[in-house]
Amino acid sequence: MNRWQSLPRPRTVLALFPLGETWLVGSTEGLWRVRGDHVQRVNEALANVAISAVAAGARRWLIGAADGIAWSDDEGQTWIAAALEAPAHVTHIALSPHFDADGMALAATMNRGVLRTRDGGQTWQACNVGIPDDEVTAIAIAPSIPTLALAATPSGWFFTEDFGRAWVQLGKTQDANPIIGIALARTVQVFAHERGGLRYSQNMGRTLFARAEFSGGDIRALALAPSGAWLAVATPSVVAVSRDLGEHWTRLRGKTPQGILALAINDAGVLLCGTQRDGLWRYACAEKDV
Repeated sequence: MNRWQSLPRPRTVLALFPLGETWLVGSTEGLWRVRGDHVQRVNEALANVAISAVAAGARRWLIGAADGIAWSDDEGQTWIAAALEAPAHVTHIALSPHFDADGMALAATMNRGVLRTRDGGQTWQACNVGIPDDEVTAIAIAPSIPTLALAATPSGWFFTEDFGRAWVQLGKTQDANPIIGIALARTVQVFAHERGGLRYSQNMGRTLFARAEFSGGDIRALALAPSGAWLAVATPSVVAVSRDLGEHWTRLRGKTPQGILALAINDAGVLLCGTQRDGLWRYACAEKDV
């Protein structure tokens, strides 16, 4: 029977990124790598750095923190600070589907809006024409066309078709209910509202609709597997997965980890939860159960 498995350290997890059978974990205790039951700190020099965003291509790794972004080409053994126009508190990094070739990525920040790079994360520039807020609560790049992206702020959600040169507002959030996660698949786009459940779109967010499950209530995190084969959602009391982009959901067995801050799922259906005070939790979803 599938069950939740607790992994040792780090205690407070802020960001997760699936990299094949390996996971990169950003925490208040630096950067970690998880493979199977083995959890290892990546670089002792980062032990006192809170890593709030993690992303990686085949060769280059990127991390974000309260004061900017850094990149590594040797699996985290050495890091180089990226060049930013001004210090930025980075909370999420979204990679182009062709990141290894085109070097394109977008970053969501708490104080500088959206940042973009075209050189693999070495330099970043603000790209906020059309976005009125400094805080960006979620960001995602289309899985096949890197120039298409969606971003959310406390005001609403925004679309770009030219890699952030200009953004168009598609909708406004209601009652201080921000979007905290966006999952972009080829046929469906999923929006997770902090206190308003999940909404779906089939036209890049121009119109939204609800489905029966998770149409209301609090959402803690949303995750899409790299291939789009699995979608996962976390609420304060439930973690569930879907194999058809949210048309049907399977709730995972056992007691749900408490205080979930981060969620990720890989193409094999292995799910990782990061919590506020209770560390990492893993669940292997069986194909026959979903």
